[in-house]
Amino acid sequence: MRSLSKLCVLLLAAGLLIAPASGAAASKSKKKKSKTEEVAKPKVDKYTKMFVNDKSCLTAKGPFLTLHKLKGKLYVEVPLKTIGREMLIASTISEASDTNLGTIGYKPTDPIHVKFTRIDTTIYLSQAVVPPVHDTHDPHMSKAIGRSTLPPIMHSYPLVCYNRDSSAMVIEMTKFFSGDNELLAPIKSTKGGVVNITGKFKSEGSVIGQIKSFEDNVTVKSYLSYSVTADLLGLMVIKKDEPMTVKVTRTILLLPEEAMRPRLADSRIGIFLTDMSRINGKKDKIEDFSVINRWNIQPKDMEAWKRGELVEPVKPIVFYLDDAFPALWREPIRRGVLRWNKAFEKIGFKNVMHIEDFPKDDPEFDPDNLKYSCIRYVPAAVANAMGPSWVDPRSGEIINASVLMYNDVVKLAANWRFVQTAQVDERVRGKELPDDVFQESLEYILAHEVGHCLGLMHNMAASSAFPVDSLRSASFTQQHGTTPSIMDYARFNYVAQPGDKGVKLTPPDLGPYDDYVIKYAYTPLPDKKDMFDEEKTIRGWIDEKVGDPIYRYGRQQVIARYDPTAIEEDLGDDHIKAGDYGIGNLKYVLSHMEEWITDEEDPDLKIRTELYEAAAGQFARYVNAVMLNVGGIYLTDVNSNTAGGPQAVSVPKELQRASLKWVLAQMKDSAWLEQPALTEKLPLHVDLSFILRFNFCRTFFTYYKNVTLSSHIADDPYTPQEYMDDLYNIVFESTIKGGPVSPSERLIQRMFVDAAADVASSEAKRMKLGGIAEAYAPSVDEIALLGLDRSGIVERYLGPLREAEEEHGKGYVASQLWNSDALSSGYGWQYNVQLRSIDESRALFVNVNDNTCEGIRYLDCPAFSVQFHPEVHHSVDGDTMLRNFLFKIAKITPDWTMSSFVERVINEVRETVGDGHVVCALSGGVDSTVVAVLLHKAIGKNLHCIFVDNGVLRSGEGDEVVTYLREHFDLNLKLVNAQDRFLDLLAGVEDPEKKRKIIGHTFIDVFDEEARAIGNVEWLAQGTLYPHVIESVSHKGPSAVIKSHHNVGGLPEKMNMKLIEPLRELFKDEVRQVGAELGMPESVIWRQPFPGPGLAIRVIGEVTRERLDILRKADTIVQQELRDAGWYRKIWQGFAVLLPLKTVGVMGDGRTYEHVIALRCVDSVDAMTADWARLPYDLLERISRRIINEVKGVNRVVYDVSSKPPSTIEWE
Repeated sequence: MRSLSKLCVLLLAAGLLIAPASGAAASKSKKKKSKTEEVAKPKVDKYTKMFVNDKSCLTAKGPFLTLHKLKGKLYVEVPLKTIGREMLIASTISEASDTNLGTIGYKPTDPIHVKFTRIDTTIYLSQAVVPPVHDTHDPHMSKAIGRSTLPPIMHSYPLVCYNRDSSAMVIEMTKFFSGDNELLAPIKSTKGGVVNITGKFKSEGSVIGQIKSFEDNVTVKSYLSYSVTADLLGLMVIKKDEPMTVKVTRTILLLPEEAMRPRLADSRIGIFLTDMSRINGKKDKIEDFSVINRWNIQPKDMEAWKRGELVEPVKPIVFYLDDAFPALWREPIRRGVLRWNKAFEKIGFKNVMHIEDFPKDDPEFDPDNLKYSCIRYVPAAVANAMGPSWVDPRSGEIINASVLMYNDVVKLAANWRFVQTAQVDERVRGKELPDDVFQESLEYILAHEVGHCLGLMHNMAASSAFPVDSLRSASFTQQHGTTPSIMDYARFNYVAQPGDKGVKLTPPDLGPYDDYVIKYAYTPLPDKKDMFDEEKTIRGWIDEKVGDPIYRYGRQQVIARYDPTAIEEDLGDDHIKAGDYGIGNLKYVLSHMEEWITDEEDPDLKIRTELYEAAAGQFARYVNAVMLNVGGIYLTDVNSNTAGGPQAVSVPKELQRASLKWVLAQMKDSAWLEQPALTEKLPLHVDLSFILRFNFCRTFFTYYKNVTLSSHIADDPYTPQEYMDDLYNIVFESTIKGGPVSPSERLIQRMFVDAAADVASSEAKRMKLGGIAEAYAPSVDEIALLGLDRSGIVERYLGPLREAEEEHGKGYVASQLWNSDALSSGYGWQYNVQLRSIDESRALFVNVNDNTCEGIRYLDCPAFSVQFHPEVHHSVDGDTMLRNFLFKIAKITPDWTMSSFVERVINEVRETVGDGHVVCALSGGVDSTVVAVLLHKAIGKNLHCIFVDNGVLRSGEGDEVVTYLREHFDLNLKLVNAQDRFLDLLAGVEDPEKKRKIIGHTFIDVFDEEARAIGNVEWLAQGTLYPHVIESVSHKGPSAVIKSHHNVGGLPEKMNMKLIEPLRELFKDEVRQVGAELGMPESVIWRQPFPGPGLAIRVIGEVTRERLDILRKADTIVQQELRDAGWYRKIWQGFAVLLPLKTVGVMGDGRTYEHVIALRCVDSVDAMTADWARLPYDLLERISRRIINEVKGVNRVVYDVSSKPPSTIEWE
């Protein structure tokens, strides 16, 4: 300031020294100045020109961000003080042209956690990284954390201009809000689910709409247009290039500078999670942990709260009620929200929960803004409701929660009350619910969804805490309702019998478990310094309740359903007894339905048909609940520091056996479902009793898989063999006793026989024996019955999805429906357990098939069967038998040729791969080379061949193979030298199967790395043949596993690639025919087979570089002599084997103690069978003499004269 003052004084002094001008000069100067002023008008800055002077500009000004909409573009004014602050950006569907694809009020993607960053004059939208929790007082640790949590840049925005006072930078974000922004897209292209959607973004129909700016957030409304195609598992097209427009509201919400204190999660209580990590300062290792999702509820007067007074929260939870709700709905919705105040009062708060109408005169209010939590009315044909919430990822603080109430929830409530309670509640015996019953039901539904909004997950175990008979007691139910938690899917009291007076039919307002969760999540602990300091206290709250079933948490079992006490739509601790009560009530209700709802009230039968179907569905739920006892496992999360028993306990053997017997009894005696008084009036149809019987009978033949795991962990196991024996004896009980067989029994017997025959058949469908992962997965009917699919897709397309499950197996639709990672983290949902290592189903079904044959007797035509292999080369007249069967009996035309096979494979590969890239595992053998040439013809340079030198190749083989492949086929070929990598892993390993696994897994790792380096690789091609398949896995039927071959049966889950195996149903001789068809040279076509694990399985015992060198030299001599003698083409395979022993020999005058080489030369056509080759003695003599004389360390050569079977071609 002093320098500036001096300068001003000097300028002023200089001005005083200038003499005044003469009149003429002054006049001239005056004119000149005037002219200058006309030319040099004040310069208008870019900001003023664009956003102030241009009257077409719409501006939403706010202290957080200012938005400008100008000529269809969106400009965002980012204050410099905002750069670096963390924000959430969320997208909500406000309007949609098709509510099946766009639910009003729903956020189809999670909010993204971001912040603006700046480098020079460019602003970047960067992902905000939540760093591991660490000691912030350690400057070195903080510095290290900062280096490793650099915010990844998502978008860049160059500076448009500064605002007038340069306190903010203006950037253009039009494309982010009205472009094809995958992170916030309301319509996403999805593949691999139940519904495959392709949404092509249409920029010409996408524009920026209204803009708003508030204190800590801004909203931008956009119209986004798509061309949508959707199909159902490829079975049927739902939409084809149909136009769709969605109006979305995007909110950018500023997060508080200081995050709420998180609270640690505990797997013994059901609260939604946010995953975090921390660096343990003592151990310097990163540990993952979870915190619970909860609102930031703090006492307004902490001292009063400590004194035990009820106090208001600093910030209450406010829900806004959609003004679109019908008047009848509004009051029960209010009561459903406010009933949660009772739980908060028990921990010292009052008036935590508020509900207000949508404001009419608040210009800031927008129901789609992330700042406002709303209860929305969704006019869509979905009988459901949901309560999603969104959180601050730094702490788990719930920022926003919504309840979406679909229109058809009215129908849902009406159906529930009629089929579950009409036997005792005269009010519901009509075509529609009375207002008071509807409101009572709606209040419960809404309160359940608000529980989700508060962070509570479903507790599916709650209802199993009550004895079944207590649900018939008026005093008990009036005090406790039907379940200890409204977060269960307990529904209404279907146990109460006609004549039970005064029994409460609904869940409680809130149960003791609900109060318990609110206490854990929301009780303030002001004396604790951080979340880890709280841990002992909050864990203690749970430890107090361990062993009390009222407070037991049962995870929701969506894709894996192990625990029969933690399922949907059940009541009480005894499913068999509850099922008996429930079925008795259904019989009563259906027998009176025509009396309660007359033809005059329901002339088109629509209401009664819906209720009849609902009753059948309810029956199926009762049966399903009991069936889950079979192979069931009780699951209880326990803490190692407290009592609580084992986490997994098998359902007792006798209960499993009784449950199977009960379910089959219901299937045999389900004719009561056939209600002729109603069904005779319906159009042509199949009675529901037959459909349910058919669907349940199918599940019997997959439940042995459940029993497999259950018996594995049981002290007194109900074994799979016992299960199948019981199933057989119950199914054929009438036949065994010589009694009459009812139509329902005949159906069950036929299905049993069909299933057993299919399993034993080489044409068995996957559903019979494929993937043991089917165990515990819900069927498509269970998904529909139990409401596991909240989207309503499964129920809407139940027919075609049943067909898909018939084709692909139980659990297929479930796996497609939940194919994301959403179900894999945290403790929220029950995960699946892999059972392959304990699967004995193949042996089991051999016994089943034997039993089935004993159970079927044709008196006039005795039938016997025997198994053999006519297809193998050494079966006498096998070829003739196959020809007679195919061409004389089956009348198949023999018009298949190898050229047609080549043409078909090339076309299939082109269609499958498209523009994708394929990595081919190339060994240089005929199999992989034929695959490479085939694929090269199909996709050209999109094929990338990789030859891995694994250190166990023959002498010079790597260079030889690469040279001739490049010369002959112009392939994209890369040689990867991985000798040290493989040999280091093989060091000390003697077991041949372990060698194969190590080599196979390492090959996969190498291919995976090379594929990643290439980029955009979706496929791995390999030369798998039919013998590889049937020796490694059961292919289209049960068979023994002889040895493993690379990746037969599928790639490891970590590889994000799919297999292409065009030769997997060919034998070696057929592969050679394919090679000839492709014009490949004979030197390649007739190259003898060489195993994938290479010399590692010809060095018997440990693989070392020294032993490999001995074998290579010996094997080179074998190959040379076979070629020179003209025997290389005559035999199938000839090679040397290094044995794991030494023998005494004499060399010159000295004694030797050296290695033994075995020669293995075989004749074969297809490698399925083989016989030792009768080589001339002089050839054997030359080979033996040369090996002993030329290979140091060998003093003996033996010749293998065994055949396959019983021996294999390779020694290992």
